[in-house]
Amino acid sequence: MLDCTSSLVFFDYMKRFRTQYLRAVFLGEALTSAIPTVLILAQGVAGIIIASLIAFILLRWTSIVRLADAAEKNVREKAISNRNVAVEENLPMVNVIKSRTSSKSIQHMPRRLFFLFLILNTVNSTISFGCLPSLSTYALLPFGQKAFYYWSVLLPIAYPLALLLSIYWKHVSNHVIVLQSIFNWLLATFIFIIARQSPCPWLADTIQGALMIITVWFIMSLTSGFLRITIGNRIKSEWEDDKGMFYYGGTVQLGLLLGTIPIYILINVFGVFIDRKPCRAYCFS
Repeated sequence: MLDCTSSLVFFDYMKRFRTQYLRAVFLGEALTSAIPTVLILAQGVAGIIIASLIAFILLRWTSIVRLADAAEKNVREKAISNRNVAVEENLPMVNVIKSRTSSKSIQHMPRRLFFLFLILNTVNSTISFGCLPSLSTYALLPFGQKAFYYWSVLLPIAYPLALLLSIYWKHVSNHVIVLQSIFNWLLATFIFIIARQSPCPWLADTIQGALMIITVWFIMSLTSGFLRITIGNRIKSEWEDDKGMFYYGGTVQLGLLLGTIPIYILINVFGVFIDRKPCRAYCFS
């Protein structure tokens, strides 16, 4: 509940800030998965030694403790800002009107393009957040336990890489966004086919098959994350309505709903996907 409501409300709250600050939100989402992954690779699962060491170093040899005095500093800054606001309120309204009209000189997004981006974000969220997480065991376990482990370690790195790619590639055309979405859907379709063939898919119990499914899933997650960041930045910078980011966050939750319910019915009611049990022999030729 907290994760769903925070993404919906916080994206709407970010409309108050400049466009470049939206990347900080995506950076925070990326670090929530990347940092635990790095710790897992460094020390193994369920260990806290590295985290404790880093915390001790920060407390001992940095000035992070001085952040405790930040509240008092903020009070002074707030008082100064209030005085500045009082001075600005006495200025003529002509300057304010000119500044607002000049800020509206940026390129605006057409309504049809805005709805297209919302549809693309809904479909991508349906696939990435709603459908595929429930199919991970069906698509990966036929290639071995190690394949599933390396997938769980490498997948959280895809989103930070997508963020870095969006920083380097800031201006993305509409045609590229549509083509990347189609490419992302093709990769997701391939994963669906592999999961449907479980417990004995193509190239099961082989290193080639494990590399194939991990690579395809990693590229799909990278593309999906890049599309999500790019569409969010485009809506924030070009859509003139204040509720644009609210609808953007709503499409993420809508896609999550549209993906989880059908997959739950297919798995638990109709039994379309068959899982692979451990310590059993499959795929006899």
